[in-house]
Amino acid sequence: MKNSFQPKRFVRFLLAAFGIGCLFLLISKGQGQSVLRMLTDGLFFGGLAVLCVGMLHVARLMGAFDLLLYANRTVWKKGAPDSKKGSELEEPKEMRDESYFDYTTKKKAVTCIEPLLAGCLSVGLSLLLMVV
Repeated sequence: MKNSFQPKRFVRFLLAAFGIGCLFLLISKGQGQSVLRMLTDGLFFGGLAVLCVGMLHVARLMGAFDLLLYANRTVWKKGAPDSKKGSELEEPKEMRDESYFDYTTKKKAVTCIEPLLAGCLSVGLSLLLMVV
């Protein structure tokens, strides 16, 4: 994955925010609120959900989940003991030399700007509609 802005990914996150907003509109349709208020609430909640996803991307980029992901990857690569071989686990060749430090230095860079921009745009649009 490139470490730059990707317009297709931005549009997907923006559509997700608007989709969550439309779902909120459908849920709160019969509660007697004005259409503008339901629209601003839907855009706000959709943008907030996408912002939360963006913040999880930022936390991942900063290394908050590295140890958990490394441990999970190590356990799944080693696999369960085979009944034919007994209880010994044989480590794959690529796992023998890889330490946690090696894993953190070779991990892929993930961009997190698209969900943050899409969420900010949706929340900003809802705030603008609320002021108007």
